[in-house]
Amino acid sequence: PRGLTKILSNFCFKNAGLKEIHFTSQTPPTIISAGYVSGIPSGCKIYVPTGTIDAYKSTANYPDSTTYTYVEE
Repeated sequence: PRGLTKILSNFCFKNAGLKEIHFTSQTPPTIISAGYVSGIPSGCKIYVPTGTIDAYKSTANYPDSTTYTYVEE
């Protein structure tokens, strides 16, 4: 949701069929642990609001932009 400000370490994206993740916040939510990234399939696309792609790519604990495709929407 747009008001999401923090993703806790027990939040999990472990789903082999996951194809997309959509973030709607202009400010990337804080991610407490990088461990959740291991459950995201490498072909998954990360959708972020227009104008925020650099912020999302550079925020700590977000999926590596060399492995995952970030798309502005």
